[in-house]
Amino acid sequence: MRTALFAIAAGIVSAVGLGCFYRALAKGHLGTVTAISASGAVIPVIVGVVGGEAISLIGAIGIVGTVGGVVLATQTPSGSPVSARGADRTSLAYAVIAAVCFGTYFCLFSEASHGGVAAASLIEGAVSVACLGTAWAVLNGTTPRSKRDAAGRAIKPSAVLVTVGPGLLNTAKKYVPLMITATGIAASGLLDLGASTLFAHASMAGRLGITSTLGGLHPVVTILLSRIVLDERPGNVQTIGVVLAIAGTVLATM
Repeated sequence: MRTALFAIAAGIVSAVGLGCFYRALAKGHLGTVTAISASGAVIPVIVGVVGGEAISLIGAIGIVGTVGGVVLATQTPSGSPVSARGADRTSLAYAVIAAVCFGTYFCLFSEASHGGVAAASLIEGAVSVACLGTAWAVLNGTTPRSKRDAAGRAIKPSAVLVTVGPGLLNTAKKYVPLMITATGIAASGLLDLGASTLFAHASMAGRLGITSTLGGLHPVVTILLSRIVLDERPGNVQTIGVVLAIAGTVLATM
């Protein structure tokens, strides 16, 4: 029962974190958003200290550095247009929420894994998918019946015949990219499940703070890719904040 409860809680928190994370990515810079969201790895370190784990002076400096880095990374460049600043602030707010959720997820899933890694992974994954699916259905609900009926009455039979051919072509153009996207989503889900399983084993074998922080080093690769592939150029202050947040996250485990 304990494993199930912690796994369910981890699944809910994971779904909220992922939703906020991808929302932040849609509105902001990939490198900045990823670095901020990864700073949530500091939360398990703090939880470990509260639970009795010792922390070194360097680790304490790392926590302070991470917080300072996040503050700097969330600063919007002064030269940005007003609309861009609003989008940046929104994306950064989502990124901070994602960071808190991811850090909390590490703690919850670590507790759940003590009752069995396989069971914890399956329950957490199922709950997370169910939450995300429900959110998608709510946000992308079908058109009300009254509007569908009105639209149906407005369509003439001749218009249906004329649009059948182009409609099939448009359908193909629409669903082929959708299938490619679905394949990518499925691959991401499998990788996420594998990462969660490996994290569960690692957290059982070592300190939660260290495993959480090492698991949060993915922004290094993401930031490099965002610079090379997307040619993103965050402001100087944001760049310093990103570097400080990552460095602080690493120091927090020492």
